[in-house]
Amino acid sequence: MNLHIINALSAGTFSLLLGLLVYLKTKKDITLSFFLMNISISIWNFADILIVLSPNNTLALFADRIANIGAFFIIPFFIKINLMITESYSKGFYKKLFKYSIIFSVFLSIINFTKYFLKSVSINPFREEIGPLYYLFIAYFVFFSFFVLYNVLRYYLKINSPVKKLQLKYIFSGFYVGIIGVLIYFATLLNREIPPIHYYFEILYLSIFAYAIVKHRLMDIKIVVTRAGIFLVVYTFVLGLPFVFGYITNNWIYSTILMAILATFGPVAYSKLRREAENIILQEEKIAHKLLLRTSKEMSTVRELKKLFSLITHIITKYMRATNAAVYLFDNETNKYILKDIRFKNKDIEPLFFGKKDEIIAYLNIKKAPIVYEELVFHPLTDNEEIVYEKLILQFKELSAAIVVPCFSKDFLLGFLILDNKESGQIYTQDDLELLSILANQSVLAIENAIFYEETGKSLAQQFQEHRLRSLGKMGSGMAHQINNRFNLISTTAELSYLEYLPRLKSQLNKTNIKDELVNNLTDKLDKYLKIIKTEAHKGGEIARTLTSFSRNTEGYESPVVLDEVIKGSLNLLSCKFDLTELGLLYELPAGDFKVAGNLAQLQDVFFNLLDNAHDAQKKKKEEMGWGKIQLESDFKPKIIIRAKRENGFLKLEIEDNGIGMMPAQVDQTFIPFFTTKASAMKGTGLGLYVIKRMVESHREGKIEVKSEYGKGTTFFMQLPTYTEKEKNENNINS
Repeated sequence: MNLHIINALSAGTFSLLLGLLVYLKTKKDITLSFFLMNISISIWNFADILIVLSPNNTLALFADRIANIGAFFIIPFFIKINLMITESYSKGFYKKLFKYSIIFSVFLSIINFTKYFLKSVSINPFREEIGPLYYLFIAYFVFFSFFVLYNVLRYYLKINSPVKKLQLKYIFSGFYVGIIGVLIYFATLLNREIPPIHYYFEILYLSIFAYAIVKHRLMDIKIVVTRAGIFLVVYTFVLGLPFVFGYITNNWIYSTILMAILATFGPVAYSKLRREAENIILQEEKIAHKLLLRTSKEMSTVRELKKLFSLITHIITKYMRATNAAVYLFDNETNKYILKDIRFKNKDIEPLFFGKKDEIIAYLNIKKAPIVYEELVFHPLTDNEEIVYEKLILQFKELSAAIVVPCFSKDFLLGFLILDNKESGQIYTQDDLELLSILANQSVLAIENAIFYEETGKSLAQQFQEHRLRSLGKMGSGMAHQINNRFNLISTTAELSYLEYLPRLKSQLNKTNIKDELVNNLTDKLDKYLKIIKTEAHKGGEIARTLTSFSRNTEGYESPVVLDEVIKGSLNLLSCKFDLTELGLLYELPAGDFKVAGNLAQLQDVFFNLLDNAHDAQKKKKEEMGWGKIQLESDFKPKIIIRAKRENGFLKLEIEDNGIGMMPAQVDQTFIPFFTTKASAMKGTGLGLYVIKRMVESHREGKIEVKSEYGKGTTFFMQLPTYTEKEKNENNINS
């Protein structure tokens, strides 16, 4: 079997199997086109074998015509692949161009069997006599080769995607390799003495194309070319020198020994030369990687989470040369992944958080590795029903993310890092992704360490604060008792003056027959003011008693608490801040006393804060109306409705106001620590509703939720356990 047959058989088989494997790996239109192109190439190769093996000129002529048919249909599928890679195929003109190329290939296949295309073939020696129509095929091939080259170059200059540009570099390389192979093939037609090395170029061309189409993460082409060049030089020397030595000396024994010795050192030499060359090419990148690793090791010494997040985004943007970077961390309170730090972007970007069921979180949990945006774009998900591909892509766009790197603590997704494109426009290499994965692992350890220190510090601070509050509570109880005594004295004195001294004064004035108008006015005003003093002193006493009960240490969360007492106590405290008529309170409560198994002081605090916030929202709505920001109903009046009903052993409560309300994004963040909707002038710590949620949930199966619409109002829904005979018996046993 001669070399021509071996090479043609190898190339044809390789082409057919490669096309099939590529299509089976990812069944898409582009891989199907690649498979069909490879079938055409295989027909061309196998028919070439028949030409060599033909016993006569007639059979050789027929085999040559079959080979031509394969060659004709390579062109349209090659065109389609390039149109799809350059995102041109969806346009009407280019779809028609592909159809016309198929029709023209069919036309060439028909005229191929006439003497006007191919006149004759001689096998000893091989000679092909072409007809005038053969030049149509040459023109067809040359025209579309230049068209494809132009289309790829135009697309390369237009796009900004680093990954797509790298893919096109591979396409360019494959194109040139293929052209060289075709030129060598035409040369073999003219002179069969030329070695049929065009098959090697064919195999290399198809391999490059398959790699560019199928591979998700392409290697930098400079590295590929460098490795291939070094490999060629080293093994040309390893294999070529023994052949030259044997040819010159005609001593093939020593030649074989020399080959064995050189083959031993060949891999070592290749590996060393490759490393040295790559160190030169990637010198700047490798230095940045070393600095990043060195700096990342210092993260574990940072004990403040805020500083740690800032450090992470800083080192990523500095050493990876990323245009933007951000960190998201899981929050146990909200059960969401919340934005913790961002660099080189507007601090008010959306989204500020992600839920566990969001596509990006679900995909990170499935893949457990860095996700590259452009890999998702060029290789869409087709085999995962849990992920909505369109939503995943949209979330990447909203984040302006080129890469998302997960931070796993064992199997739990603790958070993730986000990087935008590099400043240089280059791709993130495999080394970059591996380094970022290491950084993510170190970040997890540093974050957990910082959380531990913060939680420990919080615990100590909380104990100290609780001690201060207990001391203040005891003082408050004593002070409230003293204040109540003073109010009682004022009330008693006013009542005594009103009931005893004022009548005696009036009687004495009547006896003396003084009818001065000024004196009469004074006695009337004295009567009025004594009533006011008595009433207000009584109210002051009520507030003092509320403070006493509020500061009293109420043990546990299963004490019987009457809802009416909770509301009245809260309102008494609020009356110190503003006139209660401003609330517009309405009650929708069934008859009877509602008893809750809970903590009186905490429940009073809950109602106090919710009603106080509702009052602020009502005032804000009036301000917005004055500024013309929202359209209000002409008869707007502040209104708060408190509803309650028993249901399955729980008391379901609603506190509805018609204040300013909240935007959807604000509703989702209502119970997040440090979040507030109040203006900066009246802004507090943002801990109010967060603490209220903790208070409500500290009761047995306690829950609180919120529903709000901007311009309409807000409703809080609470669930609290009712106090039943069971709790009563348990309390009696404990007592």
